[in-house]
Amino acid sequence: MAKRQPGRPFSTEITTDLLEAAERAMERGGYSNLTVDNLVREAGTTRATFYRRFTGASHLAYEVLAAKFGDVADVDTGSLLDDLIEMQRADVKVLSSKLMRNNLAGLLEAMRTDDQVRDLYRDRFLDPRREAIRLAVERATVRGEVSSELTIDIDEIRDLLVGPILARTLLPTGGKFDQEYPARSAAVAYRQITGAAA
Repeated sequence: MAKRQPGRPFSTEITTDLLEAAERAMERGGYSNLTVDNLVREAGTTRATFYRRFTGASHLAYEVLAAKFGDVADVDTGSLLDDLIEMQRADVKVLSSKLMRNNLAGLLEAMRTDDQVRDLYRDRFLDPRREAIRLAVERATVRGEVSSELTIDIDEIRDLLVGPILARTLLPTGGKFDQEYPARSAAVAYRQITGAAA
């Protein structure tokens, strides 16, 4: 019996080429112009190779955004309000970037219909931000800045911080991000946390 020859090794270079091709396409024309055929042509590979790595263009697009914006720094300024302000500054920078503005609406629609993309959004964007807030509140409780008797819904606080930024990014309301926006929006979340008992 002939010995089966091993397949071609999994090339990280091809994965990198696809990610870079996708980022260029997302910067140029946005999510609606992101197609597998165009990506494999630009990366010099094949559809079969693409689908061994990604389930579709939306999966690849989220990997691009996660690679650029997925990491969330653990902010510890010694003040809960200042921690929240720094988190808001970081998220305003991410969500108001050209790459996000050009692609977020299409990706949210993909998330509505694709469970894997929805899981990626939760795991790579929402959960790290939730954890950063949880740690900041935990430290504030240890410092005595937040009462240990309060029951705080961390998911609600995360949504209170991220939701308005998403609205200004996605909706044609004309809302802008001035220099004071992170402080103003963080103050709302801070009051919600410290006044949660009421």
